[in-house]
Amino acid sequence: MKIGRFDTPLEDYSKDLRKVKTFADLKAMQEKYSLILSDAKPVFEAMTEEDFPEFIKYLPIACDKNSTDLNMLWAKKYGAIVLPYLFLQIAPFLNYGMGSGFVMHRLMDEGLAEIKDGLFVVNEDEINRRSKI
Repeated sequence: MKIGRFDTPLEDYSKDLRKVKTFADLKAMQEKYSLILSDAKPVFEAMTEEDFPEFIKYLPIACDKNSTDLNMLWAKKYGAIVLPYLFLQIAPFLNYGMGSGFVMHRLMDEGLAEIKDGLFVVNEDEINRRSKI
């Protein structure tokens, strides 16, 4: 996956996740978005076709911000797929109205993130260090 400055990979991932209907769809998403799935990658890889019905049953509930019916065991098991850690890291920067591709490139331009071993990695230590200056 290559991310341009005007791409919106995090936003696109969320939209595509809501469209998943089959195990094959989910595996295709894993492949398409592998760069941004750090903590979700092992969860994707551990999931089997036998697990998929449980996953898909609660996915719409997990994606509904008004829902209160989410099974907490499901959320613990599959939460990284619904909300990968990278999303939590980048969310504060998205409040300024820019797409996630632009934010990701700015973080890399400033030495606050890099692509390492096929994953986009935010350097939280450096962000914290600079925020104290």
